[in-house]
Amino acid sequence: MARKPLLQRLMALVVSKAHSVSLALIILAALGLLALPLLERPIRFEEKGLLAGVAHATISDAPTALFQEAARIARVAAGAGNFQRPGAAAALASQLRAAGLAATQLSRPTVTRPGSPPCRCANVHSLVRSRRGDGLEALAVVTPVAFAPHRPGPDPAHDGRNQSAAAAELALMTGAALALYLAGVGAAGGGGGRWLARDVLWVVPDLACGTEACLAAWVDQYHGRERMRGRQRGPAGAPAPPLLRGGVIQQALVLEALAGAGEYDTAELLVVGHEGLLPKLDMFFLLRQLFGYMIPPALWRDDQVTRGSVSLAGRLHRALLAPAELLWSPEAARSYVDRLMRGLQFTWQQAVGLPSGPHAAFKDHMVDAATVRLVQRGGAPASAWPGARGPAAAADTAPFARSLASASELALRSLNNLVERMHHSPFLYVLTGVDGFVSVERYVGPAAAAAVVLVLQAAWSMRCVQQALAAAAGLGAARGIRIGGSGAGLAWAVATCRAATRVAVLAAVAAALRQLLCGEPFPWAMPGQQLSSADRAWYSAAMFARRALARPLLDPGAAAGAAALLGGLVSVVAAATSVAGRWAAAAVVRPVKQQSEGRADVAEGHAPGGGTGGSGAVAGGSGGLLGAAGLQLGVIYSEIEI
Repeated sequence: MARKPLLQRLMALVVSKAHSVSLALIILAALGLLALPLLERPIRFEEKGLLAGVAHATISDAPTALFQEAARIARVAAGAGNFQRPGAAAALASQLRAAGLAATQLSRPTVTRPGSPPCRCANVHSLVRSRRGDGLEALAVVTPVAFAPHRPGPDPAHDGRNQSAAAAELALMTGAALALYLAGVGAAGGGGGRWLARDVLWVVPDLACGTEACLAAWVDQYHGRERMRGRQRGPAGAPAPPLLRGGVIQQALVLEALAGAGEYDTAELLVVGHEGLLPKLDMFFLLRQLFGYMIPPALWRDDQVTRGSVSLAGRLHRALLAPAELLWSPEAARSYVDRLMRGLQFTWQQAVGLPSGPHAAFKDHMVDAATVRLVQRGGAPASAWPGARGPAAAADTAPFARSLASASELALRSLNNLVERMHHSPFLYVLTGVDGFVSVERYVGPAAAAAVVLVLQAAWSMRCVQQALAAAAGLGAARGIRIGGSGAGLAWAVATCRAATRVAVLAAVAAALRQLLCGEPFPWAMPGQQLSSADRAWYSAAMFARRALARPLLDPGAAAGAAALLGGLVSVVAAATSVAGRWAAAAVVRPVKQQSEGRADVAEGHAPGGGTGGSGAVAGGSGGLLGAAGLQLGVIYSEIEI
């Protein structure tokens, strides 16, 4: 007998030790996750055409009258110092038209979700036409403002923060000054937008309905596409009026101010969109470079990950810090653990699929976008930084608006130079900090190891089937019965049926989990429909599961809830797949077993005409054959869990 090729023998050896090899691969995958900070690379610009930092922000030299006009527009819209009043958005649109931005429009889409009351948005946007371009492409600058109290409550993505009146004024003042300057109207004195090769859209979406709901409605209107998430485009279902449009949006910059002038101390850079979609890394690094020189940059929630006390992240941080200090100095060990926790948090955010900021509305339409969120984390506020004029400077919004407008202009200048269709930059990455990332070819190893485990387990199951067939064939040979292709085919049919059933169960569970995290809580309900008591109970459970899975590293209660949920889910999946596989196998085996028993009865000598000779022998041979097939199926059925 010829020896098998070496590769085939090695594969057979690996499959025979599948459980041990699988355990080793799982350990290697875990070690690969722990090695993420050691695999990081410094972030750099991949596209040289961005020319980041080469130009000068000319708006920084603009006359003071420009920012005074922008401040007047913001204060008129605020009325008595409160933007959350009826008519604030209409007043803003009217003031912008009066200031020279004639291409300004107020739209009021209605955002409706099943089980929730309709939420009316108030979105304002102005269009600045390019003086040198053909109007086919556009850039977007977004400054969200809450024109009404948050409904139904604070947005979870804001981590309990609400936009203050000073923050809304800062956002409007920055956007208005930039739009007036680029358009060259009013106090801009000719403006600095002569270099624009694309249109610029300044969008002021309403934050009242959530961090990205109203902006998503505006983006859908702009692209002429209805969002299939239960949103209506006009009051009482009426079609919305035509939207004022420019060119096709290529990139978008979202400046979300939650803390006002002199109050903010951190610029959070948000990139994660729906279902883990990310912008190109150049977009992140561009905002990090332009806004980071004047505001300390940070990743979303990274302070809660690295400085938590009772959270799971804090406990992991302390547990990993002690062994790391045995390998490196205390500073290097803390840096390693901090980067590891940031990378794990970033990876979990992508896996969960919930957006981190309003830019997710653009990513749904394949527009490169990111968010700069100004927040107060408890550090030194901007009014106390070197060069500031002290706490009294916080009352003067103009210097802070000028610096933010300068950074926004530089970002527009870089994006204006870019041909997006030719833009090459990574869009699959894991951020371990504001200056480091792990590229896809480096972090795919642990995921590939986990996938190989599944392949090995499948190969081991096939080997078990082959061994069962060989055992049945040996038993048949001992009895003088040859096991033909029918028995082997039936065995493989049972194994395939059980495996396919289990895959279907796992796919259904995965789809349900994805719907729970990223979809509507009630996909079967119509917008505005009243919910039954059973639906309300389901909604409570779904929201608990969503909160638990969204913040397991940050919230102690969420960590326990996520562990209980995932543990229960694994148990349910294991039980369901086992039962489904057995039912499927039984459904295949039962007809053959009944046929085998019927032929066995004939083989006992009760042939027609009293004949117990050749015909009975033939029938007996058939019964023995099917009996041996049933025996081999019994071996597979009882010993193999595919």
